[in-house]
Amino acid sequence: MSSEKPVSPLSAKELSEQQSEASTEPDMSSDIMGEKESMISTIMQEVYGVWSVENVASHQFPKPLPKREAGEGILEQRRYLWTDAFGVLNYVTLARLACDAPARRAAYLASAHALIVSVHTTLGNERVETTGWFPMTKADHGDALKPMFQYKGLRIGKLHAREMSDTGMKYDGMYWHYLDTWLFALARYATESKDDTVLQQANMLIHDVHPAFFRPRAGMLWKVNVDLSPIAGGEYAVNMDDTLGAWLVYNIVAIAAGHRPGIVQVSKEIDETGRVLDDNFMTLRTREPTWDPLSFGMQAWKLQWLGPWADAMRDTFYSGSNITNSLSALDVSKGMQLPFRLYCGLLGAKLSGNDILTHHAEKVLDEITPKAMSELVGASEHSAINKVTFAAALEPLAFARQASTEDLLKLPTQYLTA
Repeated sequence: MSSEKPVSPLSAKELSEQQSEASTEPDMSSDIMGEKESMISTIMQEVYGVWSVENVASHQFPKPLPKREAGEGILEQRRYLWTDAFGVLNYVTLARLACDAPARRAAYLASAHALIVSVHTTLGNERVETTGWFPMTKADHGDALKPMFQYKGLRIGKLHAREMSDTGMKYDGMYWHYLDTWLFALARYATESKDDTVLQQANMLIHDVHPAFFRPRAGMLWKVNVDLSPIAGGEYAVNMDDTLGAWLVYNIVAIAAGHRPGIVQVSKEIDETGRVLDDNFMTLRTREPTWDPLSFGMQAWKLQWLGPWADAMRDTFYSGSNITNSLSALDVSKGMQLPFRLYCGLLGAKLSGNDILTHHAEKVLDEITPKAMSELVGASEHSAINKVTFAAALEPLAFARQASTEDLLKLPTQYLTA
């Protein structure tokens, strides 16, 4: 195991910057917030605790996730990449909702930054285990990105680990669909806070993990080991949804980074994934959709970014009789068996741009809100992801494409005319 000693996630300089940004004690009382801001803020405090410079310095913020929901890392933290990606995005949403309250807005962005640092420090380092050593691949990014990027990639944060992970969901490793959600969260936070350092981290993360996940002419693997090596039996387990997600998020990160000096660009990665999508264009646009609520929600999130070339894909969800199938994905009686899956479906419905789906999602949210708000963190094995996905469904501002500044993405495919 690495002999390097973990250091505090935040340097004195960073603590000083956060103190300056949120120097005025924000009024977090619910009576001065809008209803959605109040509800989401309450949820986030339940999951992560109350942000303050002192709490960050003493490692009391963010609170570790419950013991049965994430494996232990350094500094006695427990982080889970997908859960915390939603957490960062919810803080960005809160910052936007508090646009007329500078102190609260600064506190929300500082909360997001502290969570990002904690995730990079915990999941970007090797596991703390008494039963074995699970080495990650060393990175060489210089001192500027330490201690958060001593290794390449970010672990999932599973409870269980073994040297060779599985192709399923039990053992720790790296999931592509978690990494792309995290990259999106970094891009959203960096844009909202104008944080070029986090943009640099997003770009370096792409450079570090893309070669391990990408298979030329095939696409992105869905899972690899924590050292970025292929999993036995999963060497060719590519997923076109993950390839589309990679291409999409690479573009979003590139748009956020622009041509800022000192930030490595990801044009090569965009080109490689785009070529695979181009080769599989007809299959991509004519495939049958799935009516699992989580899959539906994540598809709807992706579709909002895609140009007219994806109209056939949209039709399979939103046109004619297909609306009935989409509505069936949001069935409460089935969805509440695993609430986070339903909440992601509702989030997607609100991003769909379809009035029928949006109205139905609001109706379902009204129905389930009392139960969702009353769930206690730690009361079930999915309590934290339930809470943060419900918060995102309430108001998915950070997930939505900003039509005024973010153009629809074009796919340079041979099947399109000029």
